[in-house]
Amino acid sequence: DHLAKVPTPFHVFYADRALEDARSLEKGLRTRLQKPEFFYSTKTNPLPHLLQEVLALGWGLEAVGAENLRAAIESGAKGNQILFNGAAWIKQELERAIFELGISHFSVDSPDMVDLLAAVLENSQCRPLNLAIRLHDGESHFGFPLEKMALEYPLSRIPADRVASWGFQIHRNPQSSSLSKEQIKQDFRQRCERVKRALLLLGQTNETDPISFLDFGGGIDSPYVYRVSPGELGSFHNPNEAEAFRSSLPSERFSLFEAGSAVAEAIHEELGHQWCQQRILFEPGRSVCTRALSTVIEVRAVKNLYPDAQLLITDGSTSFLGPLHRGIHPLWPKGNRRTFVYGCLPHSGDWLFQAVNLPQLKRGDRLLIEHTGAYFLPLESDFGHAKPGILSCKKDEWIRTPKTR
Repeated sequence: DHLAKVPTPFHVFYADRALEDARSLEKGLRTRLQKPEFFYSTKTNPLPHLLQEVLALGWGLEAVGAENLRAAIESGAKGNQILFNGAAWIKQELERAIFELGISHFSVDSPDMVDLLAAVLENSQCRPLNLAIRLHDGESHFGFPLEKMALEYPLSRIPADRVASWGFQIHRNPQSSSLSKEQIKQDFRQRCERVKRALLLLGQTNETDPISFLDFGGGIDSPYVYRVSPGELGSFHNPNEAEAFRSSLPSERFSLFEAGSAVAEAIHEELGHQWCQQRILFEPGRSVCTRALSTVIEVRAVKNLYPDAQLLITDGSTSFLGPLHRGIHPLWPKGNRRTFVYGCLPHSGDWLFQAVNLPQLKRGDRLLIEHTGAYFLPLESDFGHAKPGILSCKKDEWIRTPKTR
């Protein structure tokens, strides 16, 4: 009830939800894997309070670029708790990461990045590094192709005394959310297949030489939000098709424990028991932080333009709620009045929800958008709207104060 007095719009931060989901995913992965390691994907939601909670679990942080690295350090992460990914490092970033911050986990994405790393390490002293060679996933523009000479290049270019261990990183980001455990298993079977092909090209017959660990990246979805694929966007964005599209999806999906156990089963089935004894890294993002935030907005005007529908103008905006255009998020209160929800920007692209069922509402009523924790904060802007405050549900205090408009 006290939230009814808080000026809108604002986010609510739920640390307990994020921790519950992280623990569930980890428990599922540990059903088959003996040495899983977890590095939360900082780019998905870099909120300092969230990063601190994840670190307290014993997880590390995965950072991409200088801004993610700054967020990780300011949240209290030490060098050995950071995995530094990057497709486009600059020399100063690498030098700071290695020599000043003591980071020892890196992935290399291309021969240029290998050459840059070799140049930074030349004639210098540092602790040996854990290096993962990113494998091309067959779809994106990132990673080394599955060719013998390409995979051998990093191994020969970086001096052996500068490397503590070599690994393969294989990351795929499915275009839409998985609807079943079997879809999750199929995704990770495909990742494992590329790992097997890469090991075969190197002539590796055991689990230690030269590749001794695997990094499966992220791509494990949250079951609480359905992420719409590019091919489905036409229906999702069409007011006449949106309701039918949503209703075509299953009402219940898998739990995060089931997702983690499905991943572990796929790795065990494809790579065998021995690889399940080795270090296997994961970089979860959406699966951990999706439920960490919810957003409250207020109705500013109601337009009954159609006999069978209401149109709500709210103080929300796609400037800070843009990912609503790619995901299906729960919206409260529920009702039976066909409703279109718009933000405060005066153009038709600022829609938040198409053809959802709400009660008949009036000016001053509030809407709760659940599970806005993944990518909403890093993608927000000040375009036409100040960034909302963030209120901690746990401590009932602002962890980011609202800005005046």
